[in-house]
Amino acid sequence: MDRITHQPDPRASRFLEQLVNDPGYGDYASVVLAWRSSAGSMPVIQAAYARQPTVGRALARGSLGDKTALRDLLKIIEKHRTQPLSFNIMDDNVRSYVQTLHTGGVIPAEQAFELLAHHVFDFDGVSTRSEKKKAVQAAERWLKNNESQLTFDRRRGYFTTPAGH
Repeated sequence: MDRITHQPDPRASRFLEQLVNDPGYGDYASVVLAWRSSAGSMPVIQAAYARQPTVGRALARGSLGDKTALRDLLKIIEKHRTQPLSFNIMDDNVRSYVQTLHTGGVIPAEQAFELLAHHVFDFDGVSTRSEKKKAVQAAERWLKNNESQLTFDRRRGYFTTPAGH
């Protein structure tokens, strides 16, 4: 898999697209397609997300310019409102795997949202439910105030706001 990440051959994209529906490799393949800026793979990723909504597939959609991914990530975050993060990233056992998980496209919805928004809502700093609620509300406010004006930076793979927001 590592050898094909930056392989420009279209056969590599087709191979990754075949993996997008796989329960084990789907998120990873989706994120790699996004890294490759494979905009032609968007329908495959969107269809896989509709069948099995995951953070990795939403992140890949957003990284390819699908603005609705931000709203979908907020829904995932809302489901996990009682937890500081979608998975307990502050747990020492999980912390030791975080870098490996990130390279596989496995990250919490909160971090995926911040990456796509290119904005920090301090999800990493929360340790209580009330702090999480405040961070979620800040993210929701930001999206509500900026959604109509967001533009996608194709080179960097995230959304930008007009100056001053």
